[in-house]
Amino acid sequence: MKENINRLVPKEMQTFIENSYNPILITTAKLDKPHPKILYCNNAFESLSEYQLDEIYGKTPRILQGKKTQRKVLDHLRKCLEKGEFFEGTTVNYKKSGKEYYVEWNISPIEKDGKIKYFMAIERDVTEKVNEKINEEIFKLSIQQAVEHVAITDLEGSYTFVNEAYTKRCGYQKEELLGSNPNILKSGKHDSKFYDSLWINLEKDEAFDAVFINEHKNGSLYYDKQTITPIIVDGKKHGYLIVGRDISNELKNEMHLTNLALKDQLTNLYNRNGFEKIISKVLLSHVKNNNDYTFVLADIDYFKSINDNYGHAIGDIVLKEFGKLIYSRIRSTDYAFRWGGEEFLIILNTDIKNAYNIIDFLRAEIEGYSFSSSIKITSSFGLYELRNADPNEAILKSDKALYKAKNSGRNKAVISNE
Repeated sequence: MKENINRLVPKEMQTFIENSYNPILITTAKLDKPHPKILYCNNAFESLSEYQLDEIYGKTPRILQGKKTQRKVLDHLRKCLEKGEFFEGTTVNYKKSGKEYYVEWNISPIEKDGKIKYFMAIERDVTEKVNEKINEEIFKLSIQQAVEHVAITDLEGSYTFVNEAYTKRCGYQKEELLGSNPNILKSGKHDSKFYDSLWINLEKDEAFDAVFINEHKNGSLYYDKQTITPIIVDGKKHGYLIVGRDISNELKNEMHLTNLALKDQLTNLYNRNGFEKIISKVLLSHVKNNNDYTFVLADIDYFKSINDNYGHAIGDIVLKEFGKLIYSRIRSTDYAFRWGGEEFLIILNTDIKNAYNIIDFLRAEIEGYSFSSSIKITSSFGLYELRNADPNEAILKSDKALYKAKNSGRNKAVISNE
């Protein structure tokens, strides 16, 4: 069938066309019925389409089309050829196996004896190129619409790209950020060591991970877990990729969980875990600043009878209100703990004489208070001033003083004389 080239193409061109790297297809020029018919294809076209010439000879090029072949491109092709004009375009063709591929067409009308007799199509498989472009566009769209905050800076640190999530998080418009420096988000919450560490990593072409405390355009602070990575292509650094994630809610949850671990859920006072966390601050203040601290153990008198007579639900209300009364009488430098059951520990940032006055006032207030609207109770207290930075001794001695208060009639505050 390849002998057809002898009547279509001058002899000196035949070798060139037959062995051309680009697929070539020659058809008749009948646009209306019976439509263009295939007269010739070269080796490259057979390899691309998987058809041999004898399989497609005399057939319309529509044999190469399918559901993804774009109608708009075909309409434009017809209009060009009707006018005798050169056509260039890209669409989807189909191989004999049914596999689709992207083809770039260059179709020229060929005249003979003053009339257009043939169409010659030089084709190029651009599937890889188109797929790369599609993947690039998908990547760009994915980055643009990503939940993560994504930005790119040049080597000088100026923004060259920011996605929507990044602009939304910091409050600045894209136009305000591009060309500017991330310093625009500096909150002043990081010291020079933080930024020194960042640049040491980046200069070694290593990624830097950290929680950044940034300042929103409106002046509020927000927390971003960021990874900053050098962009290296062919061994050359071109800039830096910033990928951030808002962890404000995570930090809030972490703080909430910390509070759950350190606070008594009934009274909202610190528990024994909270004591372990806070006592180091107390001891540091006591030793370094020579501050006085008085430890006070408090106990509700005859609390068991409240549970027995009113039930545990009412008992819980009494404990909650008791804790609230204690908290209302301490300052920001004092601490209150539910030590266990109906027992409470108070650490007052003052000497024992002043502490006694505070506690005795609290004792009288408790005595006159109506718990759960109608229940009257009393309470006993043991006091000991912290010495030798020994909290265990202070707790032990205040507990002994509390024991004396209970054994000597209750409803009183006793200072340890040991």
